Amino acid sequence: MFEEGIPTEIGQLQNLEVLDVSRNSLSGPIPVELGNCSALTVLVLSNMLNPYDNLAMIKGDANFVNDYFNFYQGGIPDEITKLSKLRLWAPRATLEGNLPSDWGSCDSLEMLNLAQNFFFRENSDWSSLCKKMRYLDLSSNKRHTGELVEKLAVPCMSVFDVSENSLSGYIPRFDNQGCPDVLTSDSYSSEPFNSTSAVLSMPIAPQRLDKHISYAFYAGENILSGPFPGNLFENCNGLGALFVNVSYNSVSGRIPDEISKLCKSLKLLDVSTNQKTGPVPPSIGDLVSLVSLNLSWNLLQGQIPSRFGQMKDLRFLSLSGNNLTGSIPSTLGQLRSLEKLELSSNSLSGEIPESLANLRNMTVLLLNNNKLSGQIPSGLANATMLSSFNVSFNNLSRPLPSSNNLMKCSSLLGNPLLQPCQPSTRKNRNNGFRSVEIASITSASVIVSVLLALVILFLFTRKWNSRSKISTTKKEVTIFTEIEVPSTFDIVMQATGNFNASNCIGNGGFGLTYKAENSPGVLVAIKRLAIGRLQGFQQLDAEIKILGGLCNPNLVTLIGYHASETETFLIYNYLPGGNLEKFIQERFPK
Repeated sequence: MFEEGIPTEIGQLQNLEVLDVSRNSLSGPIPVELGNCSALTVLVLSNMLNPYDNLAMIKGDANFVNDYFNFYQGGIPDEITKLSKLRLWAPRATLEGNLPSDWGSCDSLEMLNLAQNFFFRENSDWSSLCKKMRYLDLSSNKRHTGELVEKLAVPCMSVFDVSENSLSGYIPRFDNQGCPDVLTSDSYSSEPFNSTSAVLSMPIAPQRLDKHISYAFYAGENILSGPFPGNLFENCNGLGALFVNVSYNSVSGRIPDEISKLCKSLKLLDVSTNQKTGPVPPSIGDLVSLVSLNLSWNLLQGQIPSRFGQMKDLRFLSLSGNNLTGSIPSTLGQLRSLEKLELSSNSLSGEIPESLANLRNMTVLLLNNNKLSGQIPSGLANATMLSSFNVSFNNLSRPLPSSNNLMKCSSLLGNPLLQPCQPSTRKNRNNGFRSVEIASITSASVIVSVLLALVILFLFTRKWNSRSKISTTKKEVTIFTEIEVPSTFDIVMQATGNFNASNCIGNGGFGLTYKAENSPGVLVAIKRLAIGRLQGFQQLDAEIKILGGLCNPNLVTLIGYHASETETFLIYNYLPGGNLEKFIQERFPK
């Protein structure tokens, strides 16, 4: 194990082919002298303890510091990127600075992984990418800006990952014509290195590559716009397989009806959290090779096509957060490989198909926040693999057997004909609200609003009071109602993207409201109070605890809150779009 930094004397090793300095305690810059190692084909600077892990590593975070963690300074010298047939593997290496200044001069660079570092490059010239580049991963560098061009002329490119940056423009197509050989996962060993092989391989996360992949395009969490798929599928049918993730962007328009003809080789398609409109094309069901389909949190309308039952290899299906109507097709019960089914936060009606009980491999079933009615299929009680189940906020009439482990309070809340958490004390229920019920709801709502207003007003009047003895810097969250998953300060920050504007769903007099998914299918609303730097948190605790103690089935539940000098927010149950009148009428039709 090296101490301090990489010694510059290594540059004298003319026959050195592989240099792996991962998991040391190195610091300082990457020496320019490594560019003298003309035989070097593999350079590993990564801090990953396991090449297949996917932990979020933050530079300088003491929680991740140990005896085997490198803290490099600076970037990658241009002299290194110009080495012949180099495969540079440096994700999560605390590197920073500008990306290579001249892509075009690195004609022999085949693999470059600089993910989860601190590189940036404004207005990148993608047209001059290294012509022999096969694998490029620049994900999670955040400060990388510029526009993607219409065509990336890199004939042998197989993996292109620029996720979690600040790139704009349109989705490009790749010119994969003229490549002498096709990169597949067989080109990489499952072990980090095979020292007996003439061509040494880099570790690839298994979810990134399938056995015969030809092209993987990952550009999620950027600011891409325009239509989808654009030119991306132009040469798709000539590929062995195609993986596409453009989630968390601003791509718009309709999904083309002829998508199955454009790209029969689709394996993964993730267009979640965009602005896609129109219906879900039935022809998607003809993509029989599809393994994962995520169209959640768009503006899609219409019904779920029954032809979806044809995708026998499908393991993950998410259509949550759209405006889908109609019933859940019983043909979904034919998806014997399906492991996760997420249809929450739509306007689906009818009964839950009994056929879903046939999905023996299913571990996640999320149907919450719809208009489903009838009984919960008894066959689901025998779904031994099912670990996450949610049918809350529907119109269901009978729960699972009480002995079933899926019978959790948070999974069944909001069904008027079900009271799994506590018995109903109301009598003479009828099919509609009486005037006295409407009056009670209105009165209770007014009380909550007034209390909240008084709390905010009081805090403003106490703004400069320095007598508060409660710490205002702790990241504690007070919880009134358990929702089966944690709601810590860090989870709220991560789920809202540090209160990113893309997660904002409302603006009121006291601040903005954000949608947060604390866990798959578990949505909450975060009311961030715009009250600046405050004091008097003892009084704030007392007032909000009053709100947290209010129990009424017609009030949005206050789950918890956080209050400190730098941040104050309330956590509520998330309800889909609409207003109070519409919500009441839908739950209790006259």
